[in-house]
Amino acid sequence: MTDPKHKIYLDANKYVYAYQFRFLKNIIKTDHTFSSADLREYMDKFVVYNIISDIEESDNESASLVWFEDDSMIAYQFPQEGKIVSVLSSVGYAFPDLEDMDMDEDDWV
Repeated sequence: MTDPKHKIYLDANKYVYAYQFRFLKNIIKTDHTFSSADLREYMDKFVVYNIISDIEESDNESASLVWFEDDSMIAYQFPQEGKIVSVLSSVGYAFPDLEDMDMDEDDWV
């Protein structure tokens, strides 16, 4: 599904896949409480996921999937000084000030 013809570009280097967009359309149709803030949050999550997936696909050392037992969820984890943070920062996604956290330079966020 990484075929470029399935991508819907929102901005330079920011895109969602057609299936992700259809998923959102179905939610909007059925959930009358769905707001524009919800839409923005979903779109941001899809964009971030797609960027991370693209980088990880070409360099599988750049990220890993992690299971968080306490929250029963899965998430990507990646080095704070790596490609992913650099690319996400270049398209406008900010990260918390990691210098305030007790982490080594090679730690993953």
